[in-house]
Amino acid sequence: MGIVALGPRKKLIAAINSMKGVGQGKYSTADLYQGRYKLEETSSMGGINIVKLAIDMKTERKVALKFMTSKEAFLREVSFLKSLRSEFVVELIDYYEDAHAKAHCVVLEYGERSLADYLKRGPLQRNERKFIVDRLAHIVQHLHQQNVVHCDLKPHNFVLFGLKWKVIDLENARRAGEPVSMRVSPSYCSPELARAVLSKQTDRMRASCALDMWSFGLIVFELFCRQAFFADKPDTMQQLASYAELEVPKDVVDDIQARHMLKKVLCKNHLDRANVQAILKHAYLCGGMDTIQRESSFGYLQQTQQQLQSLLTEISVQIRT
Repeated sequence: MGIVALGPRKKLIAAINSMKGVGQGKYSTADLYQGRYKLEETSSMGGINIVKLAIDMKTERKVALKFMTSKEAFLREVSFLKSLRSEFVVELIDYYEDAHAKAHCVVLEYGERSLADYLKRGPLQRNERKFIVDRLAHIVQHLHQQNVVHCDLKPHNFVLFGLKWKVIDLENARRAGEPVSMRVSPSYCSPELARAVLSKQTDRMRASCALDMWSFGLIVFELFCRQAFFADKPDTMQQLASYAELEVPKDVVDDIQARHMLKKVLCKNHLDRANVQAILKHAYLCGGMDTIQRESSFGYLQQTQQQLQSLLTEISVQIRT
């Protein structure tokens, strides 16, 4: 039996028959969000907002649906995701504004594991840790080059997509110079922001890149010991607000270059805090010694040389006598 050619009428009937199963069973549009996304379980991505894993029935790929009740935060996140689109930021696939202002939705690419989850696997190898630090620094650099301050950097907000770490949760982000949000993550909050929160003067606090750099430093510390420098306790904000400088334990951060870098970035005075460009040029990531370390090393050599010269002089005098 050969191929039977169908006329226009028969083609229409065949097309209708082929669609009889659509809209029923697991592919029912009634079961799909926006007629496209099949909801699965809750995702590990996201913070206080509800994030659901879903299957995009159009592309058959996993996606994350982030539902937000605040229209302001929703619009801000969508705006930043659009303007910061790159390999460093989670990909925005689509977004839906709820006319009833109950559940605005942002559709994002799906990441399997946050940095917080990644650290639970066990200690990192030296090179692996350095690779992650370098990647996170480039992510922060991308934001700061666009004059954007994330304002809520923490291990939960860096997610692994395939082989690439990217930043998520930009609802609290601000342009540098804009007033910051009252919402903070105590364990990663900068000292200056902690003081503003405790004194109830956050309206005077403006976003600056230094806010992110403090959080970045605490994340780097966590890559060594796999636990936060500051536990989320009632007095955490008071500890942060104090002017006592932090001491990075040698037994925790056993890399001298890393300790030196952390000393530069974990400064309580935000004016003295290193920026991301300085971190990317630091000896910990680039190898060798930076200027301060070089001067210190030469100073030590010079001192040792002088001590040796004094010793030789004493020996020479003793021989003569």
